[in-house]
Amino acid sequence: MQDDIKYNLSNSEKRFQVSGMVGMGMEGERWSFDVRAQTSITPFERLQRVQNVVYALTVAYRIAGKKPTEKDPEEER
Repeated sequence: MQDDIKYNLSNSEKRFQVSGMVGMGMEGERWSFDVRAQTSITPFERLQRVQNVVYALTVAYRIAGKKPTEKDPEEER
């Protein structure tokens, strides 16, 4: 493994990237999940390259306490 790599960015061209994302998910009272895919492309280059491809699956569970009870308006009188 080399730690001493020199980078020369003076000759690099400016690049423009476009990102896109698509996803779907569901949510319940205590749980939720979603699936996403994201990528970016460089539209103004001769060779189209897909870069930074990310796939994600997220699952969540909410730990809920006691629900507040609704008081009857006549009890408050």
